Amino acid sequence: GRLPESLVELNLRVALCQGVSAAGIGQLCRNLPATMRHLSLDISSCMKIENSALAELGKNLPGSLHSLSVDISHCRHVTNDGFGQLCAKLPTGLRRLDLFMNKCDGICDQGLCDAASSIPKGLHVFTLSCQHCRHIGDKGISALCSSLGRGIAELNINLSECSGSGASGAGGSLAECDGVGDESMLAIASILGDSLESFVLTVTGCKAITDACLEPLTAGLLRAEVVSSGRQRLYLEFKNCVKVGSSALIDARKALTKDLQALPLHFDTKVLQGHRLISLPAV
Repeated sequence: GRLPESLVELNLRVALCQGVSAAGIGQLCRNLPATMRHLSLDISSCMKIENSALAELGKNLPGSLHSLSVDISHCRHVTNDGFGQLCAKLPTGLRRLDLFMNKCDGICDQGLCDAASSIPKGLHVFTLSCQHCRHIGDKGISALCSSLGRGIAELNINLSECSGSGASGAGGSLAECDGVGDESMLAIASILGDSLESFVLTVTGCKAITDACLEPLTAGLLRAEVVSSGRQRLYLEFKNCVKVGSSALIDARKALTKDLQALPLHFDTKVLQGHRLISLPAV
């Protein structure tokens, strides 16, 4: 049967449910009410999920959606094609978009590049988690960031262990990828500032990232001081990033705040976490 037309929010979590099929998810998507405002779908580790499920979801997304969260982590049969079809029809009025695609080896840089042009311009909250995605690197992350404006209030990005494939994909279907490095960090830095209230960046194990990325990241975070005031939540983790040193992290912390107790640095994990106060200059 159809879902109630009065339904404005749906949170469906069927992670690890091996009986869930692409056909079943497709049928659900075809019955989404046109006036729905919030949709969260967790189909992670559902081994029967294929591109057709994401195609049906993208095709049937209600135009009234304000927030969308999709978790396709560990869905081994999902590729660039399915991800692209999901993103192709994202509602223009979307304000929150959360994409979780950890260990999706079928999605590569080209998939992110193809999807970038469909990302709504008015997003306030954006989450991207693609941990252990061997075929995602600087090219895809840079393309995605280029589609995002500086109006984002909450930005959450986890690129842990995106350290490259080292070789092309099976049958040559996926191009060789060098992983996430400073180019990705520069792209992320370019969209920081203005109305940013919360920034979470986790790049554990990305060995191509160096000290050079910290200066533009810091500059991006400082841009908020020009137009806003309040508290800015920060969480930056560079654990096992062997080319990021403690001295560079100390310099970044000093540049961001004079109150070092508000923004402690954990040297063992290379984590800079806390809040920084933003005060508009007196006129």
